[in-house]
Amino acid sequence: MDSRDNEEIIYDQKDVYSLHFPDGTSESMISIDETHFSMDFLLERKVPNLVPLIRNAWKLPCRKDDIFICAFMKAGTHWVWEICKMLLSGTTNYDPDSKEKFMLEFRTTEQLDSVASPRLLNTHLLPRQLPTSLQNNQNKVILIQRNPKDIAVSHYHHLTKLHYYKCSFSAYLPVFLNKATLFHNWFDYTNAWEEALSSIYKDTPILQLYYEDLQRDGLKNIRRISDFLELGRDEDFIRQVNTCCGFDEMKHNKLAMAKARNDQMQTVMYRKGKIGDWKNWFTVTESEKFDNIYHSRMKGSNFSYTWE
Repeated sequence: MDSRDNEEIIYDQKDVYSLHFPDGTSESMISIDETHFSMDFLLERKVPNLVPLIRNAWKLPCRKDDIFICAFMKAGTHWVWEICKMLLSGTTNYDPDSKEKFMLEFRTTEQLDSVASPRLLNTHLLPRQLPTSLQNNQNKVILIQRNPKDIAVSHYHHLTKLHYYKCSFSAYLPVFLNKATLFHNWFDYTNAWEEALSSIYKDTPILQLYYEDLQRDGLKNIRRISDFLELGRDEDFIRQVNTCCGFDEMKHNKLAMAKARNDQMQTVMYRKGKIGDWKNWFTVTESEKFDNIYHSRMKGSNFSYTWE
């Protein structure tokens, strides 16, 4: 057991609120620096000391060779993290650890200090919450995006399977569109990144990846990642990584590893990995309402998404 499990969880009651869904269900939530979690997640100590970790993430001293993977939840962070681990190691061995062990908001500075360089870190935090030393060091950042309709579906399954939300999908969707159901609201997060790309991170080396591009042309996009990281991997190795990190192949192997170490959280991290699965969940009316809100909230955006 982690010694921190014995520490008292301290939080401000004014940050606790109820998130209500149209079907009458609700979740007790906490907002930590505008980052939202269920109180169950906090109090069950799935991540000890979550409150100070979120509030102090910006203080992490970055090393010159740190690499950051940034994405909204369910945009492909696990997938790209595994690809990067293979590219960095020069092997096609699946990493025995989960990416959560290298997640900025879930690990203390002391824990991250023990990680060998180059550190491959990942986060769902807003750009303003990232370490300030990242900008000064010009650390490489990989920003992953995915069409928000597929994110909404995958996000819903994540919440109901891992965080035990009780709402139906039809009740969940309007809340997803307007509020934060876990971490952040998708529109707030995405617009924050678009603004940051032209301001605080305009001089930071950032590779923008789309989940759908990686799914449709893995070879091309794994090559882009390798070149961005200046690794010089040859085409034969890129093909091997593409084979091992094809979604279904990776899912099969990572789930087997998670079950072997009784890691229940990881067993729900991988679902279908398909483009356009939202069509199996959205009604025509829900899709039209989503489109209307999307066009309003993303007006003038340069981001472009593949929907099917």
